[in-house]
Amino acid sequence: MSTVASGKASVDKMRAQRDKERELKERYKAQRDDIKVFCDKIFAKNAQLKFSLFETFDKIDALEREVSALKIVDISSRRSQ
Repeated sequence: MSTVASGKASVDKMRAQRDKERELKERYKAQRDDIKVFCDKIFAKNAQLKFSLFETFDKIDALEREVSALKIVDISSRRSQ
């Protein structure tokens, strides 16, 4: 009978280990999925920021062209005339 009891204990121990490993595997999958969602959000935000930066530089270029097209007279040189 002790052989049967030790065999049952061994099977129970392996089942417990299997269940623990299954639970860990599920936890790691959930963490992986959470990290993937986080990374996707970061990539999207990065793309949004890059586009905003592109638009800002485009606006700066347009304003610089507008300013250079204006005739600007230095106030100090106007007084001396």
